[in-house]
Amino acid sequence: MMRKKSFNIVVEGCCHGELDSIYEAIGKLNKPVDLVLICGDFQALRNEQDMNCIAMPPKYRKLGDFHKYYTGEKKAPYLTLFIGGNHESSNYLWELFYGGWAAPNIYYMGAASVVNFNGLKIGGLSGIYNHQHFHWHHLEKLPYNGSSERSVYHVRKFDTMKLLMLRQGLNVMMSHDWPARIEHFGDLKKLLRFKKHLARDVDTGRLGSPAAGSILQNVRPDYWFSAHLHVRYEALVKHEPHEEIVNETKNATKLIEEESKNEDEIDLEELLDETDNDKKNEDEIELEGLLDETANDNEANKSNVLHAKEETFQKEALNSDEIDLSSELSLEPSTDQPVKSEAPNNVNKVGAPETHFLALDKCLPGRRFIEHITIEVETRPEKRKRRPSTLDDGDSAQVTEEETGLSYDPEWLAITRAFHKYFKTSSNQTVDELPHVNDIDSLNEHISTELQWVNENIVDKDLLTIPNNFKVQTETPAAPTSSWKNQQPPEIRNNQTEDFCRLLELDNRIYHL
Repeated sequence: MMRKKSFNIVVEGCCHGELDSIYEAIGKLNKPVDLVLICGDFQALRNEQDMNCIAMPPKYRKLGDFHKYYTGEKKAPYLTLFIGGNHESSNYLWELFYGGWAAPNIYYMGAASVVNFNGLKIGGLSGIYNHQHFHWHHLEKLPYNGSSERSVYHVRKFDTMKLLMLRQGLNVMMSHDWPARIEHFGDLKKLLRFKKHLARDVDTGRLGSPAAGSILQNVRPDYWFSAHLHVRYEALVKHEPHEEIVNETKNATKLIEEESKNEDEIDLEELLDETDNDKKNEDEIELEGLLDETANDNEANKSNVLHAKEETFQKEALNSDEIDLSSELSLEPSTDQPVKSEAPNNVNKVGAPETHFLALDKCLPGRRFIEHITIEVETRPEKRKRRPSTLDDGDSAQVTEEETGLSYDPEWLAITRAFHKYFKTSSNQTVDELPHVNDIDSLNEHISTELQWVNENIVDKDLLTIPNNFKVQTETPAAPTSSWKNQQPPEIRNNQTEDFCRLLELDNRIYHL
């Protein structure tokens, strides 16, 4: 029997390692909180070695707050789920490719995944889109070089297609960069008042992720949360007719040129927004712009066309120290043609008739980086709880009795098993090619077969609850004189990934050695 259930969710934009400030700000809301969702640039830095795996110039790297939650010095006051962005401890997130506890009460959604929180179905896609790497396999491995430390967080077709195969819908979806063309379903004129340098990308259809846009069109979640552009933005996408998300576009350049309002009209909310965005924090560093400069130094062999594109991009940004687009886009050749989705566009159209989109800012004083939202969904009462002893062995962390309310999604587990034969993490591996869009029916049949396996071997055995099997597996922050702090860390075989692969009876391809 279905029943309606309300969830009090706090959504946060870019974290940038500021967990203490985020949790403090949430506490000041004085509202009930069931779950916190963080939309990327989380920076799960456990120690100084992890700092060498984050894509930003070394002089701007800082350890942040996460290590205190990793070691147990502090515990997250709210159950927190996060996805990855483009400024991450990529080595640690790779350890948890399928998802897992980055720290007690802080769960990473993996490169792509779906989980269930007491009946609320949540999907996540980590990283940002880059067309040059979209079709790549996941071949990056430690130690990263100047190229792989950036490509490692780029969204892949493999992970996008897994999400596109969902047929049972989603209540919530999270991505770091925005779904392509989402800007046309909100107050675009207002957005361009704050971010005028986005106009060219809006006009050419290059703003946002075509991969995320394809998921939005086909999976159609009730809510979609993003970050990345460091601005609060709302939109409402009505999915019927389907073509509306492509056809309803506006010319951004003309919008900027238009007279915005009657001179006597005052919009108090807009005044507040302008005040917040005009506040200057002297300690603020816009990493995207810095990475653009670094790219010139590290990639001197790139063509003059690419360099000219990068220089033009930086000159056209109105505020030189607030370039919010990632350097990945700034290094792509210019085009006047809208970018079309490289993912299959007609896979399994499911989900809600409309999607509420919300993007939030980064964690800084005076910025709109958190928002409390109440989501109401129809759920079935949970009857099953995981028996911890089923999977435990001598090499696994001790599973605690504490209940988080998080569980695996059976459909996602079936998709993960079905796609394993396409999952390549080493050049020495031979895997099947991802199926063409015309072969989707056969892939759906394969997933249905795997879902039967999941029901028999996981659901019926009460193994859906995500275990509390986190354990510290690396060094804690070192003394300033430690010699290893300037080195990249070795690969670690994470116990949670081992347990997950054992649960699904898959070989663990995350660990390269």
